[in-house]
Amino acid sequence: VTLDGKSVGTTPIDLSDIVIGEHTLSLSKDGYNTYTGSVTVTENKVATVNATLIKGRVYNIGDYYNDGVKDGIVFAVSAGGNHGKIVSLTLSEIGNYKWTTNNSENLIGTKSKSDGEKNMAVVKAQPNWQATYPLFAWCESLGSQWYIPAIKELEAICANIGLLRSPLISNNYRWYASSTESGKNSAQTSKDAKLYKENCTTALGVDISNGFSGRDFKWNNYTTRAVAKF
Repeated sequence: VTLDGKSVGTTPIDLSDIVIGEHTLSLSKDGYNTYTGSVTVTENKVATVNATLIKGRVYNIGDYYNDGVKDGIVFAVSAGGNHGKIVSLTLSEIGNYKWTTNNSENLIGTKSKSDGEKNMAVVKAQPNWQATYPLFAWCESLGSQWYIPAIKELEAICANIGLLRSPLISNNYRWYASSTESGKNSAQTSKDAKLYKENCTTALGVDISNGFSGRDFKWNNYTTRAVAKF
């Protein structure tokens, strides 16, 4: 059970000390479609939610996913195959999007190597973020469920590139940026990580053709693909 995106336990469950107003409640279980609905909490009243989970489709890596809101290729799945992550068919335009426009910027805290959604939240909390972080603004333009992948998510895409169909490798640009920062002024990509000193502002990234990881300056132009969870 999650309430407003935060795990609160398993069913059956009674929740108290919830702020008055409308909240988003989700119920999930491997092998079943996730239930998501709104619940309104009012003072001195009990709000009850009864939901039946429906068995969902089992996905494998390389499957095409489309729920009517987002679509892409599955590159990671849960044990039951009912939940996982997809990579977008859309590629950010080559050379048009900087990780950041601030050449003097230090670390902002996008330190997760496994969950780009957490990094995306850090970026969106920054002042004037859409102008300062063009690559992330491009991602947001695809829809709020998408985020720039963390370095481990990019590496998972590379590890399964043979299963992810031709749309992902039909272009000549191979270097994809992640949302993970590395060093004082860098974000992780995928090349030789030893090329840059630890005190550079960089982002980690990956060479999509061979999975080689490295880092480059965050103020450089990047291309990448977005990721979403299902």
